[in-house]
Amino acid sequence: MHTPKIFISATSGDLGSVRQIVKEALLTINCHPVEQTNFEPDARTVADMLRGKIGDCQALIHICGLRYGAEPDVASLPPGAPRRSYTQWEYHIGRQLQEERGDNHFRVYTFICPEAFPYDEEPDSESQEKRELQKTHRSRLFDDPHLREKPRDGDDLKMRILALQEQVFALKHEQAEVKTEVLKNRLLGLKALAVFLLICSVIGFWQWQMKNNTHTIQKDTQILVTKQVDIGEQMSQVQEALSRIQQQTDPQRDPISGWSHERLEKELARYMNWKEEDLRALLSNAKTSLDALIAGQALMASGRAEEADLKFDTVITQEQSARLRLIQAYRGKADISDGKAHYNVALDYRQKAAALMSKNENPVAWAEAQLLISMSLKSLGRYREAEMLLREILSISERHLGENAAMTAFSLSLLSGVLAENDRHSEEAEACIRRALVIFEKIYPPRHAYIKTCRVNLAQLLLRANKLTESEDIFRRNLIDAENEYDPDDIGVTMALSNLGWMHMYSGHFSLAEPLFRRALEISKVKLGANHPRIAISLSDLAQSLIQTGQAAEAEPLINQALLIIELNYGPDNPKVADQLAIKVQLLQAMNRLLEIEPLLRRSLSIREAVYSMNHPSTVMDRYILALLLLQLNKLDESELFLRRVIADAVDLKISNGKEHPHFRTMIAAYRRLLTLRNLPDDQINARLREALGPDFARTINGPFQVVVTEVVKGGQAEALGIQAGDIYLSYNGQIITSVDQFIRLTEEAKGEAVPIEVLRDAKKLNLIVQPGKLGTVIQNRTK
Repeated sequence: MHTPKIFISATSGDLGSVRQIVKEALLTINCHPVEQTNFEPDARTVADMLRGKIGDCQALIHICGLRYGAEPDVASLPPGAPRRSYTQWEYHIGRQLQEERGDNHFRVYTFICPEAFPYDEEPDSESQEKRELQKTHRSRLFDDPHLREKPRDGDDLKMRILALQEQVFALKHEQAEVKTEVLKNRLLGLKALAVFLLICSVIGFWQWQMKNNTHTIQKDTQILVTKQVDIGEQMSQVQEALSRIQQQTDPQRDPISGWSHERLEKELARYMNWKEEDLRALLSNAKTSLDALIAGQALMASGRAEEADLKFDTVITQEQSARLRLIQAYRGKADISDGKAHYNVALDYRQKAAALMSKNENPVAWAEAQLLISMSLKSLGRYREAEMLLREILSISERHLGENAAMTAFSLSLLSGVLAENDRHSEEAEACIRRALVIFEKIYPPRHAYIKTCRVNLAQLLLRANKLTESEDIFRRNLIDAENEYDPDDIGVTMALSNLGWMHMYSGHFSLAEPLFRRALEISKVKLGANHPRIAISLSDLAQSLIQTGQAAEAEPLINQALLIIELNYGPDNPKVADQLAIKVQLLQAMNRLLEIEPLLRRSLSIREAVYSMNHPSTVMDRYILALLLLQLNKLDESELFLRRVIADAVDLKISNGKEHPHFRTMIAAYRRLLTLRNLPDDQINARLREALGPDFARTINGPFQVVVTEVVKGGQAEALGIQAGDIYLSYNGQIITSVDQFIRLTEEAKGEAVPIEVLRDAKKLNLIVQPGKLGTVIQNRTK
């Protein structure tokens, strides 16, 4: 069976990126996209040239925008001929071929882009005359009785193209089957006619009977062909009608799932312009491939191989269609599971869908399925698996679609996210997201959602790398773009306000973040319902900025309200609830209400263990914070149990993801402090550490290490001195620093009013003076 050819008809000036999306979607469903970009100026040659090009295809996709586009020389038009652009000519010829050949041999799929569609920026402005000609063309499309669709944007259009897969697959098979069935039944008709003529000649009425029965045989043959061949096409019409009913039905007020069988049949018949009894007959005849398989095997056993071959083709077509429907169903189940934060279940469904695809037969479709799997792996914290898979997907996309394809950009973007999760910042993660952004900017209009998201991801990576100036520039630019695109008080601005606010939070400028969060909250309150999840995000953002500026009392009712909204929208066991509980823990710590924290931490840990895995990075972090709280509350036995488990999990994470947990060294230091509080001698302390760390003991404990600043605490000595995350402590009071434990001990033992400290930053040494005691930094050991 040959790969179906599909002609793409769309103006390049405003729909160039859309053409690329459609081409990639067609390649995904194993179709060959065909375009015509160079035209002769003479209208008399255009029609013949296009008819030859389009006639070699099995279908035409016409995407109609607002732009008229290029046209043949008007002077070359024959007298009385209508004026048409090249794209309009393509549609017109496609319809002619459909009428001449029938839907089983040629199909036209029409997509009419609405005025709000995210069109490309046009290279020039068209005359009012051309706009009116295009407007007339759009009106005719709307009046046309054929099916047409109105995609919201490029993503929606892509999904609608992918949904054509089942129909497109049947095109070639249907044509071959029609040809064979007609030939077969024509032979059967001739044999029957010969026998009938012989009988009629005996009784003397052969002339009249031959005319009458020839008509009957031809009619029966046509019925047989229609019955055998058109079921696939008719079932496709049923699916299209069902899709349109779903699009035009309110899922909240009148869900289709609640309709009676009779009502659904009535609506389907109305949309298809069929009689209800005809529809019921079709549905009862559209059986599975089992009947055809049994018939084929029986024919094979009877030595009728050619007839059996046709039956087996029917089985293959029907099974292929069923397989595609099963893939879509698995993906639907996965999306539903994702929405419920059942990430393991979502991964299982996505793997089942991918298992139905062949990497050798259709590598692009296989890679697209693996892309979804990589997203599930990332959600579950299985970063190394996700990284290896994404590198393979990227290689396939570059090889089959090109270095500037949308799928290549998606692969790079996801790979950047996985690398960033596994290592707070890496040069490769930044390079990947920058390359993805360049590709997205080539494909999509300037304000497309993919471009915005990609910029935010880049800015967040730059923030982690302390490239504050470039990061702030991106966040400010996003806010300006949002205010230009929407009204300044529109809900579309709130995310940009939140992102800029968090940039200030991350860099320690909490007072600058607060007014941004307040503005976002006010917009959300005006534009959204009282219990909308976006309200909870704004409340939570503002609460965290207030906690950092010593306004915990004002923050408490905000975080309590945010927690209630999240529970109301997502249920009590969603990880979003655990995120809000973590913020409330920060609040209670700031107010020194330690006894209230423990039940919150235990609940948060329980949620994460159920949703993710026992050694997911977020789960490990929750368990570590709980262990530190128990240590603070002098519950040493339970604290030790949790710390030993935390260290074991961190070791497992390093093995599975190939990267050390960012707090691994401080976890070990906390365990050592606990063992010291139990007054154990050094040999017993080392024995327990060796037991917990296993083979990692010698490398982790012995040192010497670089002591690296990972975070600067607001209001501490370090902030006042300008110490930054990434700085390395070289010496303290004249002693070379070799580990976190040693540094903490030196700061506790220091005397006097001024202590010299040496810091390394970007290969430059800084000599500073500090007061004895805590500096206000979070530090960790790093192997030299």
